[in-house]
Amino acid sequence: MRKLVALSGLACGLLLAAGFSDPAWAQDGAFAPPGRPTFDIRMARDTFKAQAPDAGGPASSPAAAGSDDLDDDDFDHYLDAGPATGEDDPLEAINRPIFDFNLTLDRWVLRPITRIYIETVPAPGRTGIANLLSNVKSPVVFANDLLQGEMSRAGATFGRFFINTFFGLGGLIDTADALGLPGHDEDFGQTLASYGVGGSPYLVLPFFGPSNPRDALGDAVDLVFDPMTFLAPTDLRLGRTGTTVVSDRAAILPESEALEATSIDFYAAVRSFYYQNRDFEIRNEKAAAPRLDRTGAESPQATPADAPAGESDALDSFE
Repeated sequence: MRKLVALSGLACGLLLAAGFSDPAWAQDGAFAPPGRPTFDIRMARDTFKAQAPDAGGPASSPAAAGSDDLDDDDFDHYLDAGPATGEDDPLEAINRPIFDFNLTLDRWVLRPITRIYIETVPAPGRTGIANLLSNVKSPVVFANDLLQGEMSRAGATFGRFFINTFFGLGGLIDTADALGLPGHDEDFGQTLASYGVGGSPYLVLPFFGPSNPRDALGDAVDLVFDPMTFLAPTDLRLGRTGTTVVSDRAAILPESEALEATSIDFYAAVRSFYYQNRDFEIRNEKAAAPRLDRTGAESPQATPADAPAGESDALDSFE
C-alpha cells in the first residue's frame, strides 16, 4: 500500500500541466506546491473590468471601475491581444513547445484523473483535503511573512496554523477563517520581488508550467522552509504532492476548459493570467468582487485586510 501511495503521488506530481496546479498555491483553504501560482479566471475578469473598462487603460472614474458594460468578448480580446506591458517573453519560441507538451499531459493524464476525483469525492471532502494541505504549508508562508517584514501577517499565519491544527481536526476544517482570520499565501518568489528582484524573462517549465528565474529559485528555497522536506518519509511527501496537484486541478477544471475552448491563443491567455495573478500576489491584493470557492459555491465579497496602503490579503487560488 505504501508503494502504491508513493507511485501514485509521484505520477501526479510529475503532471503539473501548463501551470494549472497552483497556489499558488494556499489561500483561504487552497493549497499549492511552494511558490507555484494559480490563476483565478473570475478574478482576472474582475480585474480587467476594474482597471481597463474600455480594454485600453485604467478606469477613468470610480463609477467606471468594475462596469458591467464589458462583455466576455472584450475580456477574451484583452487576453488574446498578446503580451501586455511587462510581459517579457523573449524565449517564446522555446516556451511554446514546452507549453504544448504540458498541455498534452494535462489533457490525456491529469484531467481524467481529476474527473475521477471530482466524481468520487464529494465537495465537502474536497474542501477538507484542500484545507489540510493549506495548513501543512503554513511554515512556508510564515517564513516568507517574516522575511518580508510582514509581522502582522506572520502572526495571522501562526494563529491560523495553531487554531486549525488543534481545533480544526488537524486542518481539515478552516476554523480560523470562521473566527475571522482568513488565510493568505506567500512564497520566496514573492519575497524576492518585495526586495526588488525582477521576474523576467517568462519561462514555461516542463511539468511545472509558467514561471520565471526568480520564482523558480523561490520554489527551491521554499522546499528548505518546508519541514516535510526533511521530516516526512518519501511516501508521504509524494502522496502530498500528487494530492495537491489533483486537488488544485479540480478547483479550476471547468473554467480552464472554457478558456481553452474560447481563446484564440491559449498560450498568450495563460501567460497573461500568470503575470496578472503574480502581480496581485506580490502586492498582497485581492479583487473586490465575488468569486467561486473550491467547491463551486459563491464566496462572500472579498474585502481588503488591515494593511498598509495598497495591500490586502493575497489572491484566492484559480488551482
